[in-house]
Amino acid sequence: MPTREGPLRRQIDVVLVAGDSAIKLGRFAATEMYFRMPNAGPRPLGKRTSVGVGSQMVYVGTGDAYEVAGFSLQGKRVLTVKEPTPSIPITPSQVSTYITDFTARVRDRSRVAAYEAYFRELQWPASYPAYGRLLVDWSDNLWVEAYPIPGQESGIWSIYAPSGNKLASIELPRDFQLLEAGRDYVLGVWRDADGVEYVRLYAIRK
Repeated sequence: MPTREGPLRRQIDVVLVAGDSAIKLGRFAATEMYFRMPNAGPRPLGKRTSVGVGSQMVYVGTGDAYEVAGFSLQGKRVLTVKEPTPSIPITPSQVSTYITDFTARVRDRSRVAAYEAYFRELQWPASYPAYGRLLVDWSDNLWVEAYPIPGQESGIWSIYAPSGNKLASIELPRDFQLLEAGRDYVLGVWRDADGVEYVRLYAIRK
């Protein structure tokens, strides 16, 4: 158990399991957590360790810098996708928007005040992580999510070929959680202002 309350980040082994075999890809920083007695949970606006799996490659990223490690299915590191790391400060207004959006989705309204008090006492990060989630599409291209900033009107993903070359960027609607990317479509879940979720399919126009 941690000795003090606050941000917490462990190291984890990322292992590729196929059938009866297991190949260690490496040791990486885990998703940032926040410890407050007696529990720990993901740190709000913190770094997220993400893994993207394709038919030929496995990608691992921690969000510390704009760098994603690519591994063959045999466990050999064969690629690094790298861009200049953005430096975007987290503003008090964005923190307030995050709290408002979070508490709006709390179904038990009697707990809203407790959540608001919890958020007010947190130690928030000074700046956003380098990126958000990773995803691999049906063409084995890597999609890297620009870290979602509270209040922004859309989400942006950068798309990289298996060679590591950047192919394009795509802008997706706000409150749309991307789950699958095909050759000419994206599939995911969209949430309305009341928190009701809908499955949505968008065509990609190239």
